Amino acid sequence: MKLNPDCIRDILLSIEEITDIQTPFYFSSETAVTKKDTPSEHIAKYGKRELEYHLVQCNENGLLGEMKKNVLGTYTVKSLSPKGHDFLQSIRDNSAWGKIKEFLISSGKSSLAALFQIALDFSTEKVKQLTGL
Repeated sequence: MKLNPDCIRDILLSIEEITDIQTPFYFSSETAVTKKDTPSEHIAKYGKRELEYHLVQCNENGLLGEMKKNVLGTYTVKSLSPKGHDFLQSIRDNSAWGKIKEFLISSGKSSLAALFQIALDFSTEKVKQLTGL
């Protein structure tokens, strides 16, 4: 499956929005649910297979603090990792995200590693512009 950067971002936004010290993010074969058993608005537009693939990609790339899968196929995510929080912070702003995504597409790169690097470079440049350093 081709990597969908928007799906990655929306999963991270959902996990950040839903989780706290007592409330994990669940993903079942039906939908991603919160403690109220409602789909997260960020990820409602994606299919189950696409969400599952990208959730696993987030985990394998160190963006999730802890993820478990039970025998019924339900994933439980307790939180974002520090790397996940940092990455999400660099892609949170819609304007910045549009520019980062545009550059990613124009560069022909499609890996999460490339997305991380582009987001980091963009954030670094933004800080330099704001601080004059």
